[in-house]
Amino acid sequence: GYAGRYVEQVAKKQATDPVILMFAIEAISNLEYRGALPLLRELLRHEDEGVRKVVILTVGDMKELRMFEDLLELAKELKIDQGWKTEGHEVRYDSGAAGDGDQKMAEKIYRQKYGNRRKGGSAARAMRDFRPVLLEAMKRLTGEEFFGRQQALDWAKENEEPITATKKVLDETETTQDEAADAL
Repeated sequence: GYAGRYVEQVAKKQATDPVILMFAIEAISNLEYRGALPLLRELLRHEDEGVRKVVILTVGDMKELRMFEDLLELAKELKIDQGWKTEGHEVRYDSGAAGDGDQKMAEKIYRQKYGNRRKGGSAARAMRDFRPVLLEAMKRLTGEEFFGRQQALDWAKENEEPITATKKVLDETETTQDEAADAL
C-alpha cells in the first residue's frame, strides 16, 4: 500500500511528463495498487495517446473491473462499433475476427469506392488506433474476447452478479492496502 501511494504521488506531481507517467502506471500495475483508481480514471483522459493506451492496458492487466464501465464509455466515445465514415460516406465490414483487420478493410473498400478523400481523418485514426487496445484490455480484464462494445455490454449484463462480487473484493483489497499504508 505504501509503495503504491508513493508512486501515485510521483505520478500526480509529474502529470505533464508522459514518460514518467507511463513508468508510474507500470509500477502501479506491478504493485497491484488498488488505491490508484481515481488517478487511472483521470489519466484515461490524458492528452498523450501513449499514456491513455498504457492506462487502458493496465486496467486489463490489473483485472480492475471497477473500470470496465470506463472502458465501455471510451469505446462508445470512439465509436469502435461503427464503420469508417468520411464526407458523408460510410463503409462497414465485419469478418467476425479479432483485431483491427476489419477497420483496415473498411478503409480499403472506402478508398476503392470513393477515392482517398477524407475530412477530419483524426477521428477515424483515433478509433482505428484505440480499438485493438480497448478490445485487448477488455480481454485481459474479463478473459473473454470481444469484437466490439455491444458484445462487451451484453457480457456485462450476463455477468452482473460476478462482476459486482469482484468489485466488492477489489474495494476490500483497496481498504486493506490503505490500512497497511496508514500503519507505517
